[in-house]
Amino acid sequence: MKTALVIPQLKASNNQKAAIRTAEALGVSEVLLIGNQDVESFNRVTRGTQRHINFKYFNNNEDCVKYLIQNKYKIVCIENDNNANSLLNFKFPAKCALVMGNENKGVPKEYLNLFNSIHLKIPQFSVIPCMNTSVAMGIVMYERFKQRLMI
Repeated sequence: MKTALVIPQLKASNNQKAAIRTAEALGVSEVLLIGNQDVESFNRVTRGTQRHINFKYFNNNEDCVKYLIQNKYKIVCIENDNNANSLLNFKFPAKCALVMGNENKGVPKEYLNLFNSIHLKIPQFSVIPCMNTSVAMGIVMYERFKQRLMI
């Protein structure tokens, strides 16, 4: 089982740092960064995780999508959408890429518009139906981790 975490350009660098640190703790094999994101500058918060995870950099989402398709990743978009599958009932594929959304814009259309991408939502009880992007990714990565342990 192989897991990649796709991090598009986010508004707040603390979300990138938190997601990277959680990814390392939960067995993510590679982190794919889109745009101008420098992992070395995250060192203090990420506690050196860049030495334990394979990082790949892409200039744009289109190049990242090509990489994911060429490497046969199943693309799983985490999006707060009523038509998305619930995380509670979802069984992760053996090889998947988890795509984070931007704090304001959500998951980039290049991933959402792929005919075979999977859209997942985290059930919530809140009045405001959203949560911090790194927290959402942590929840999804933990569920992926849990399912890997059960195999």
